[in-house]
Amino acid sequence: MPLLLLAACQQGEAAPTPLPTLESTAVVAAVVSPTAVLSTNTPVATPSPMAAPASPTPMATYEGTATFTATPTETATATVTAAPTDTATPTETATPTTEPVPWDILTWLWDPANHAPATPPAVPALPPAIVRSPGAPTSYLSQFRLIGFYGSAEGRGLGILGNQFRNETVRMIRGVINEYRPYLTDGRYLMPVFHIISTVAKPCDPEFPNCSHHISKELLYDWLVTAENNNAAVTLDIQPARNDVMEEFQRVREFFYYPHVHLAIDPEFRMNSEQVPNKQIGTMDAADINAVQAELEQIALEIGVNRVLIIHQFKDSMITNKHNIINYPHVELVINGDGYGPPGPKIRNYQQYALEPGFEYGGFKMFTDQVNGRLLYDVPFMLPERVMTVLNPQPVYIIFQ
Repeated sequence: MPLLLLAACQQGEAAPTPLPTLESTAVVAAVVSPTAVLSTNTPVATPSPMAAPASPTPMATYEGTATFTATPTETATATVTAAPTDTATPTETATPTTEPVPWDILTWLWDPANHAPATPPAVPALPPAIVRSPGAPTSYLSQFRLIGFYGSAEGRGLGILGNQFRNETVRMIRGVINEYRPYLTDGRYLMPVFHIISTVAKPCDPEFPNCSHHISKELLYDWLVTAENNNAAVTLDIQPARNDVMEEFQRVREFFYYPHVHLAIDPEFRMNSEQVPNKQIGTMDAADINAVQAELEQIALEIGVNRVLIIHQFKDSMITNKHNIINYPHVELVINGDGYGPPGPKIRNYQQYALEPGFEYGGFKMFTDQVNGRLLYDVPFMLPERVMTVLNPQPVYIIFQ
């Protein structure tokens, strides 16, 4: 039975719980069926369009051991080259600290032609059905751990999601999930996830004065159909730029009536009127997070299953007034450890966020960028055993960019 359109859900008995966060709104699930938007549904084998992205997503590297600075140089972790002396034996030039790919599957993630196993990963068992209980929503992340790829629905350039045909993307995610499976014992179903940037921050210009670009709803629905056909989830990621966060949320609000569609917001790209994406690191206040949570809480009460909100973070200043974040009972808040670099700072940041206000669940992002078969950013790369044994609590949201 379809996951996203029919939700493979069983209807439970409603239990009234007065949670007066917002005035009740009508259930709109019947209005937002993909078939009402698209004349045809794209099959699994249809490739992602390979149009050039509007702008590359800047990545941030670490300052010292716990914070980050903005966009790196081309070799992010290179040792400083020593200046030669005037003698006949100049000082030797240092070698950048890239590393060979330590995990066969990474070569597949970067270029499917490098690995592409003859025998594809086994199709997993069907995910558990969600029991929907309007008025008393059921938990989501207690049942599922999400593992997947980050990127653009429009094609290459912003992450590995759009680098290949969609059927190959599904096979690749299943391959990664199989690598993680031996280190997971908590009983959660391992759900593939397409992490799609739905509002893309970009350089400001007269055509885009708010410094952002919207992915069309038709294309987003098309990806939902692919996810549904493959028992996968979808996360829509908002990079607000100079737009109002709530206006950006309202643009895609209808999608969150599907039980397996989730929301992410990236404070790195929450800019004020003077800031420019890629030039400064943005910030998001607890008040904005609470406003979005209040909307998701209302949707959860209507559809009968908790909603998931992912907030990216790699720098303390990215989320202000964390102590004011409200714990909405039917919104499952994930703080996603973002940014790249060696394991030490990534682990310390994750552990720091786990102890701070607002943390309910942990997420963890890893960067697979390579040049000539050598990793550039996450060096050394954290393999599944280390991710799942060192990070405490274990992340329930694991994403590859």
